[in-house]
Amino acid sequence: MLQIGEKMNILYCKKKLLILTFGVLTSYAIPISSAAAQSNQVTISQKNQQDMYSLRPVEFKQVLAQTGSSMLVMKSYVDNIQAQPEIHVKCIQMIPETLRSGMIQHQKNAKEHASNWGKVEKTILETNQNIIQFNEKFQSQYERLSMALQQKQTGQLQSHIQDLFLAISQNKKESDQLIPMLQEVQSNIEADVIHLKKDVNLLMPIINSETGWRSDLQDQINANREIIKKNKDILWDLISSGRANKDNLAAARKKIATAEENIQNLTANLSGVQSNVAILTDTQNNMTDMIEAITMAVQALQQLSTQWSILQLKYEAVLNAINTIDPEILEWIQSDLTIAQKEWQDLTNYAEQLQGLYTTENK
Repeated sequence: MLQIGEKMNILYCKKKLLILTFGVLTSYAIPISSAAAQSNQVTISQKNQQDMYSLRPVEFKQVLAQTGSSMLVMKSYVDNIQAQPEIHVKCIQMIPETLRSGMIQHQKNAKEHASNWGKVEKTILETNQNIIQFNEKFQSQYERLSMALQQKQTGQLQSHIQDLFLAISQNKKESDQLIPMLQEVQSNIEADVIHLKKDVNLLMPIINSETGWRSDLQDQINANREIIKKNKDILWDLISSGRANKDNLAAARKKIATAEENIQNLTANLSGVQSNVAILTDTQNNMTDMIEAITMAVQALQQLSTQWSILQLKYEAVLNAINTIDPEILEWIQSDLTIAQKEWQDLTNYAEQLQGLYTTENK
């Protein structure tokens, strides 16, 4: 790690570069008076410094909402796949042995890979819990930070900021470690979809030539699947937009449950190879939809890591500039600290609300 003095020099150079860059850009803009240009430059420089030293959580709430909605939708698809009956093809002579064994193995793989979500789910919940734990640390440090700022006790201020900085760095590290886990699940599911789709494509000619396929029944199954997909998208939107409540969530969940029951009743009328096609098709469709959900989850976790990175830079900037920071900026940090205290608590309340919602929905 760089020494404090070296970091201060780097930070100073970055500030000068920012001001110089702004000066170059504005020299090509619409001509304005020299006094106005200087005033604008000072204002923007101050604004940049304020942004650099802010202790608030800026976009965490949006990221938490996206993570929560992804988890809820993923869990629903995983449950559907795990509930799928095992395919039975031993007595169906028309199916080649290679296809027969491949279908059994591919369904087994799909269920196994879907079950891996449980481990990732647990880690995501722990990662979200880090926000709650950081807030506890921030709230416990608030009075001491405030007093150190008021009394210009730079040593005490540096010590308290250092504690928070280390917690932020650890949270970022844990977020970064989670992303590859989720990407591995995503990769496995994508491979499963390819295999299942191939199995269905190989089975369809056999059905058409030997038994015939009830297209009207498949149309009804597809219609119910569309209802499920639509209402899962509604769940996603309600949670990610912060508009979720007990009533609108219950309404969407009821429509999903009804459509799932309809599909079970419809597939119960099938037998033999037709039943196997229906099972494989439903598993394939569920896993295809899972790819969309897990892609959003990966993006949300990458954004979570980015938010911790931004905080890491800001807290480090304060840490390195404590002894040289402008008195006016120091006063601004004091007022920003009060806002940050409230925003961290509000974010924690929201995180706890999402965790409670997720727990309730998956009982």
